Amino acid sequence: MNGFVASKLAFLLTVGVVSFAGSAILGRLFAKQPGRFRIALCWLLAVILALSCAWVNGAWPFPPRESQHWIGYVLLFAALLLIIRLPSVQLISVLASVILGIAVTLLPIARVSWAPLTFGCWFFASLLSYLLVRLVLQKEFETASLRAQVLLTAPLLVSAAMLFFGGSAMLAELAVAGAIAVGAAYVAHRSSALGRGFVEVILLFHFLLLLNCTTYADLPFALAWLQWIVPALVIVLPETLQLQKRMTRLGQEIVTIAGLAIAEAVVALVFYFVVQPTVPF
Repeated sequence: MNGFVASKLAFLLTVGVVSFAGSAILGRLFAKQPGRFRIALCWLLAVILALSCAWVNGAWPFPPRESQHWIGYVLLFAALLLIIRLPSVQLISVLASVILGIAVTLLPIARVSWAPLTFGCWFFASLLSYLLVRLVLQKEFETASLRAQVLLTAPLLVSAAMLFFGGSAMLAELAVAGAIAVGAAYVAHRSSALGRGFVEVILLFHFLLLLNCTTYADLPFALAWLQWIVPALVIVLPETLQLQKRMTRLGQEIVTIAGLAIAEAVVALVFYFVVQPTVPF
C-alpha cells in the first residue's frame, strides 16, 4: 500500500516539476516572442497530459482500445491544430478537436447499446455544452490574472474527487495531474497570460474526463454537466448583475474566486447527497 501511494505521489510530483521547469525554460527561450511562447507552452501541456494518460493507463495503447485511451491523442491533435494562427480557422480547429474527442468517447458505447437517436442527443448536447462554456471563458485567459488560473485549477480538483467517488480512480488521478500542471505553469509565469492554446487544451482535457466518467462509470450526467458549467456561471452572473462595473480589478478577482469557491462547495454538497459516496477500497 505504501509503495502504491508513493508511486502516485512521485508521478504527481514529476508532473509538477516538469511543468514548472519546462515553462520556465520556454519563458527564457521565447522571452521576446510571446506568440511563440504561448504555442510552445500549449504543446508542453499537451505532451505532459498525453504522457500522463499513458502513465495512468500503464502503456501508450496503439491503436486505442478504450475511450479514455483516446484522451492523449485528442490533446495532441488539438495542439497541432492550434499552431494555425489564422483567426478565420481558429473556430474550425476548436470544432475539429472537440468533435473528435466527443466522437471517440461516445462511439464505443453507442455501437453496443445506443440507438442512433440516443447517440445524436448525447453528441450534440456534449458539443453545445463545451462550446458554450468555452465562449464564456475565452476572454478571461487573455490576461495574467490569478482568477483565470483558479478558474482552471479549482474545478479540476473538485472534479478529481467526483471522478474518484464516481467510480474511476484513474480519471481522478489525471484530473489532479492536470491541476498540478496548470498551477506549476502559472507559478513559473505569473506575469504573463498563458494563451488561448494552453487554455483550449486544459478545457478539452477536463471536459473529456467528465464525459468519460459519466458515460462509462457512475458519475450522474446532471452532476457532471453542473460541474462543467460552474466556471462559466461564476463569470456570467456578475456580468448579468452588472457588478463588475462597480469594482476594481482586484475586487473582481476576489469576487470571482469567492464565487467559484461557493459554487464548487454547492456542487460538492449536491454530489454528496445524490451519490452518497463511499471509499471504493
